[in-house]
Amino acid sequence: NINDKEEIKPGKKYICRILKKLDGKGLIISIRKDIETFVDICEITDFLHYDPLDFYKIGQLVKCRILSFDEKTSKIFCIFTSFNIKR
Repeated sequence: NINDKEEIKPGKKYICRILKKLDGKGLIISIRKDIETFVDICEITDFLHYDPLDFYKIGQLVKCRILSFDEKTSKIFCIFTSFNIKR
């Protein structure tokens, strides 16, 4: 449920919490208390790794950026790339 649609804008950065790992698919994250969304496995790291989900833990706080927001369906698409993984 998104109450402040004008607040959800492409490019906006958030600190979010990882709620669930979906093997081979990606992560479910919480941007705010009332907003959960999916991050595709291709968008969670800049580095090639057999299982990029290994870099993350349930409950971990990470930086994300809004890639796009569809007002009609209220779907939010986020990315983590270039933020969280350090070599």
